[in-house]
Amino acid sequence: MSEHANTIYYTLTDEAPALATASFLPIVR
Repeated sequence: MSEHANTIYYTLTDEAPALATASFLPIVR
């Protein structure tokens, strides 16, 4: 249970910034 929660939390924290950067970079360029 703890591992599952950590996986979800890590995925959210890891993908959120990457997703924001990927969608924000084209606008800047």
